[in-house]
Amino acid sequence: MESPRRGLTSFSFPVSANRKPEVNGFRNNFARPEPYIPRNVHDTSKASSVIGNKYEETLSFEKIREICIQKRILFEDPAFPADDKSLFYSYRPNIGPIIWKRPYEIAAHPKFTADGFSRFDLLQGKLGNCWLVAAFSCLTLTPKLLGRCIPEDQGFTHKYAGIFHFRFWRYGEWIDVVIDDRLPTINGELIYLRSSDRQEFWPALFEKAYAKCYGSYENTSGGLTNWALQDLTGGVTENHQVYENPRLIQRLLDVSMTNTSLVGTYISTNMTQGQRRRLSNGLVTGHAYSVTGYAQIPVKNGMIILIRLRNPWGHFEWNGAWSDGSPHWEALSEDLRKRLRPDKADDGEFWMSFVDFSNIFTMLEVCHLSPECWKCEPSIHHRKSWAAAVGHREWRRGYNAGGAASSPLLWHNNQFYLEVPSPCCVVIALMQKYRLCGDDRRFLSCGCLIYQVTPGQSSRLTAKFFNSNKLYATTGFKTERENVGFFKLPAGSYVILPVTSYPNVEGKYLIRIFTSGKCRMRELDDEDTMLYIPPEEKFVDLDARYTLHKRFCALTKQTNRLDAVGLQKLLQSRMRSQSYSCCFQETTNFQFKPIQLTLEACKAAISITNIDFSGKLNYDEFSNLMSKIMMWQNVFNQFSDGKLEMDTFCLRNALKTLGITGSNKTIEALIIRFSLGEALTLERFMNCVIKVVTGHQLYRRRLKEKAATDSPSLPEVLCAHIYA
Repeated sequence: MESPRRGLTSFSFPVSANRKPEVNGFRNNFARPEPYIPRNVHDTSKASSVIGNKYEETLSFEKIREICIQKRILFEDPAFPADDKSLFYSYRPNIGPIIWKRPYEIAAHPKFTADGFSRFDLLQGKLGNCWLVAAFSCLTLTPKLLGRCIPEDQGFTHKYAGIFHFRFWRYGEWIDVVIDDRLPTINGELIYLRSSDRQEFWPALFEKAYAKCYGSYENTSGGLTNWALQDLTGGVTENHQVYENPRLIQRLLDVSMTNTSLVGTYISTNMTQGQRRRLSNGLVTGHAYSVTGYAQIPVKNGMIILIRLRNPWGHFEWNGAWSDGSPHWEALSEDLRKRLRPDKADDGEFWMSFVDFSNIFTMLEVCHLSPECWKCEPSIHHRKSWAAAVGHREWRRGYNAGGAASSPLLWHNNQFYLEVPSPCCVVIALMQKYRLCGDDRRFLSCGCLIYQVTPGQSSRLTAKFFNSNKLYATTGFKTERENVGFFKLPAGSYVILPVTSYPNVEGKYLIRIFTSGKCRMRELDDEDTMLYIPPEEKFVDLDARYTLHKRFCALTKQTNRLDAVGLQKLLQSRMRSQSYSCCFQETTNFQFKPIQLTLEACKAAISITNIDFSGKLNYDEFSNLMSKIMMWQNVFNQFSDGKLEMDTFCLRNALKTLGITGSNKTIEALIIRFSLGEALTLERFMNCVIKVVTGHQLYRRRLKEKAATDSPSLPEVLCAHIYA
């Protein structure tokens, strides 16, 4: 174990002797509800389960509430009805009749929040998930973050219409979830999450919105605390087995409490779901706890690390060393005791030594908050903010789904460059974008690979690099919602590749890289360039050249100019050298193959060598174009191994052979536009080349027509031209 730092470290959050108002969050400034009985009629056919900027056809929370107030009705959510479908999707436990009630039917004077938000508000019900309660408890310690999830403009008095809304993070953006306030009860008591104050209902409504986000209450069961923490904060989450590497756990706790992170933990159990066992030390197996404090304090024999935890039940505390009644506290000064433990209330919160913690608890779940969270939350400004880089990408067959390190296609995966000026901790998170609702949660086996590179790398690494360099580190491969790796990297430059276990496996993902120090991060990419490469003699089929010359003269007797229709006919012509076959033959000499190009493609091809932009070629222009076309055909023949189709993974290198380098956007656009599965026929490859060449010519003309600063970038012009 690492030697602890001297003195008392800062806790995860400030400790206050006054429990309830310790967080100066939102206050309930509204009056008591009006004593009227609203009509339970709903008129919400256009209401949606999720309402946000991307759902323009649906009604917003404010609009629905306005309609309900005007009609004096209470909102009933058709997307999340008050029946068993919203509670269970696989089986219904034998718990008796469930009656859905609104808060004013449960309490005489319901309040959205009573005296702000506190972690002591939350109590687990007969059903529900302790891991979710633990995550909520962590979030109540950061009032501004909680306020981002729980908007202020709602309550049971002013503008009350039975409708509430909450916000959750999904794949890099915040979505708004609208619900009604009908809650499931048995014998008049809430069966899921509730508040310690019977008149307060924000916990129950918050949990209902979260359940709706997942499709049902049952869909939120069997999860992990870090899942909920991520949905509520948008942070990067990771979990570790405590007993495997206590040294790593101490370092992780140290870094997490120094930087902006939230932490949860639990004791694993082999018992069936729903069964827990209370140990003789007061702790409960299979139950989630939130880590709310961390301190290193001086004692007679040196230093000791203490961990503060909270049981979301509000009771059943640790009764060992450093518990509320432990004599170990007598060894500390009175001032230090008051700072660490302002009272001895049985409120579910307790301290224990790191040694006991690492010997008893089995799993640690951490949520590293983003720089945006740090900016909006003053209570964590005493900690360092993580530096972050975020990328939304996807694995596409035939383009960048190159597979793992053992695959020869590895280098086709997206490559992210990380330059570390000095040693720092790095968190790499690879999150799959999957369906949230129902039990159909299919994950890919994926992970991130890390390679060391020379400083200043700017262009994409090729297959040669990966064949000659060893893997430096990896997150490992997991078939889970998110794969996270925690590394302490020395100064240097690295390339990170998000990969699937096998090539050509498609899926969307979000990659995030958090660093404890200032680092340079960017995606490696090639520039869009085009160099002139004169055709070599080996690219010329003399027999075909002779035949094409004769047919050119026959078609252009009077004008000596060839238009697109004539070019289309000539390219479809069979040559004497190929009169017996339309396929490439096994020969060292290049043989021209007839091409079935569309009339539009022929018009574009003419523009490549047509100097006067007349749309017709003289013989010199025609001869120049045919030399290029023969060269393009020969390159196709090389990369297709003489077959009728070329693998799309070869497109980037095939274009390089022709003097064309393409950026990631350009190559992806070409594959989407012209590929047939993971293959390119000769005609489709020719269309790719024609599009790229004419796209470069279009960009050059635009630069001449207007200033470079007013013109779109080359990748933008190329992509627009490819899809046109």
